[in-house]
Amino acid sequence: MRKRVCAALVLLVMTGCYSYVPAEFETVPIGEGVRVFLTREGVTRLRELGGDQIPGANSDQPVVQGTLTRRSPADFSILIPVGSRQVGFLQNELGQQVTLPVADAVQVQLRQVSQVKTGAALVGSTAAIAFVIVSIIKGARPPNDNPEPPPGDIRIPLSASIP
Repeated sequence: MRKRVCAALVLLVMTGCYSYVPAEFETVPIGEGVRVFLTREGVTRLRELGGDQIPGANSDQPVVQGTLTRRSPADFSILIPVGSRQVGFLQNELGQQVTLPVADAVQVQLRQVSQVKTGAALVGSTAAIAFVIVSIIKGARPPNDNPEPPPGDIRIPLSASIP
């Protein structure tokens, strides 16, 4: 039972607190997270531009996720995260900016904070913390010093008669 609860909590937290909703490309603000579904020509251009640097460029998935950095009537630019660099406590995302024609975008989805997923993650993590605290408190209780004596038929007599 505990394994199932832990697995469910890990799955809940891994889903993230955001979701993607369909949006009109012209209304997406610059600097927002987007997911763009590309045509076959768009996937081919993405492979030519990014090569092995862009995650998923070598797969058949026609999806690009990143931050919209520029948009014009003819083309758009997305900053796609390709890695991260950490120096001490400071962590920087490394990305590659890719510019593609608007005609290569089949559908655009805007990244938004999901109140349902955020609430579920909050409730799940609170339950996990409460479970850990209760387990620690139960394990820290001292053992019972005065156990009940065993029943009379199990007792071994201490005085034995020697013939």
